[in-house]
Amino acid sequence: MRLAAIDIGSNAARLLINDISTYKDGSFDYTKVNLVRVPLRLGFDVFEMGIISDKKIQQLVETMQAYKHLMNVYEVRDYRACATSAMRDAGNSKFIVDRVMAETGIRIEVISGSEEAQILYQTHMAETLDAAFAYLYVDVGGGVLN
Repeated sequence: MRLAAIDIGSNAARLLINDISTYKDGSFDYTKVNLVRVPLRLGFDVFEMGIISDKKIQQLVETMQAYKHLMNVYEVRDYRACATSAMRDAGNSKFIVDRVMAETGIRIEVISGSEEAQILYQTHMAETLDAAFAYLYVDVGGGVLN
């Protein structure tokens, strides 16, 4: 089965596509098929103006359209799309979520900081991060499908 995760963070939007295999004992194996990262830098707008600008919204919509096409090409069965800090703090996040849904069919969940931390913990991502680069990954939210 092929699944995808979309993480929309303050610095970038990432699409991770994984093949999921089930072993006889019921355990799972995740094999990365593709990882795409687009440096949208949504956080710059939010931290400066409190909203995400029209230009950045358009870039996000176009990125989600590309991700939708990639998920179709890779025959992804299901996905989870999560947005973190920048979208949590943006005054226009509901508008953006609704626009992305209308234009791409991708449903974005704006997750809380505690849910973001829980996902990081559950995936053991914090254990594998290089401390020097950890600040780049603070916004990871959609790296796991439940």
